[in-house]
Amino acid sequence: MTFKIGTCAGHGGFGVTPGKRTPDGEYEWNFNDRVLCAFISKMKEYEGVEVKRYDDPTGKTDVPLKTRTDKANADKVDIYISFHHNANSGKWGNWGGVETHVQTGIKGQALEMAQAVQPILVKTYGLRDRKIKFSDLHITRETKMPAILIEGGFMDSTTDISKLRSDAVLKDVGKGIADAIAKWKGLKKKATPKPTTPIKNTKPTEVKAKSPSIVYEAHVQGIGWQGKVSNGKTAGTTGQSKRLEALTVKLENSDAKIEMEAHVQGLGWTTFRTNGEVVGTIGESLRLEAVKIKAKGLDIQYRVHVEKDGWTPWKKNGEAAGTTGLSKRVEAIQIKLV
Repeated sequence: MTFKIGTCAGHGGFGVTPGKRTPDGEYEWNFNDRVLCAFISKMKEYEGVEVKRYDDPTGKTDVPLKTRTDKANADKVDIYISFHHNANSGKWGNWGGVETHVQTGIKGQALEMAQAVQPILVKTYGLRDRKIKFSDLHITRETKMPAILIEGGFMDSTTDISKLRSDAVLKDVGKGIADAIAKWKGLKKKATPKPTTPIKNTKPTEVKAKSPSIVYEAHVQGIGWQGKVSNGKTAGTTGQSKRLEALTVKLENSDAKIEMEAHVQGLGWTTFRTNGEVVGTIGESLRLEAVKIKAKGLDIQYRVHVEKDGWTPWKKNGEAAGTTGLSKRVEAIQIKLV
C-alpha cells in the first residue's frame, strides 16, 4: 500500500505574499522551498511513498490555504507537513528557535509526528528548542489527516539567519525530517541495485558535457514576470518607459554559484542573491537602478538599458551596470557568458 504524504512550502515567493520576508527582503518561501525539496528528494529513497505538493512549486503564486487542504483531503493523503520559517517584529533582533505546531486539542498521530520531528529540527538547525506548540491554524485544523506545521527558525533573528541562508543546513533539515518520518512510520529503504559487470573489450561511449548557459527573467512594471530568456537576449522593454522591478538569474550546466545584487530605488544596494533567487522588489513600485553580477570561475558580461541614456557599455564580473544617485530606472538587461 502506498503511503501518501501531503506537503507545502508556506506562502509564495517573488513577493506575492505581503510581508513574509527577512528585513533584507529575502522571501520566506525560498527558505521553505529548499527544505521541502530536500525532504521530497530524501523520501524517494523509501519504498511505497508518494509525496504530493500543494503549493505552487515555482513560488509565483500563493495557493490559498483552503485550496491546499481541500486537495489534500480529496487525495486522502495519510499525513500532512507544512514547511515554514518564523518571524517576530520584521526587524532584526536576538530572538530565535524552532518549533512544531499541532492543532489544539489534537493528540494521536499528529502529536506523535511532531514528537518525531521536533528533536530533528533542533539538531539540524542547531537552534533553540521552542518545543511543540498547540495552535489553531488552518493547515492543522482543516486537514482530515494527522498534520503538523514546522517553523524552522526566525527570519528576523540575528542568531538564526545564518542557518537559514545556508543551503547545506536547509538540505540537512529536509533530509533529517524525511528520515524521522520514515523511522516513525517504519518505512523501508529501497534496495540498492547491484552493479552490473562491465562487458570487456568495449569502448565507453563518450558523453559530451553541455556548455554552461545563463538564464534570466525580469519583472516589469505593469507586465509582471515576462518569461525566461538566455545568453544575451533582452529581458525587459525598451521604448515603453517601463521600469524593471525585480530580476532572477540562474546558471545551467554549471556548478558555479551566481552572486548578484541590485541598487533599488529608496533602498540602495541589496544583499547578495544567488542562483534563481529574486533580487529587487515586487508590488512596491520601486525601480531597479543598477546591478552587479558575478560567478567564480566564469566570465559573465551584462549591460542594462537606462532611462534616457539607452544601453550602457558591457560590464563584467561584479562591476556595476546602471546608475546610482540619478533616479534613473533600468528598463532592460542583457546577460551572457563569454
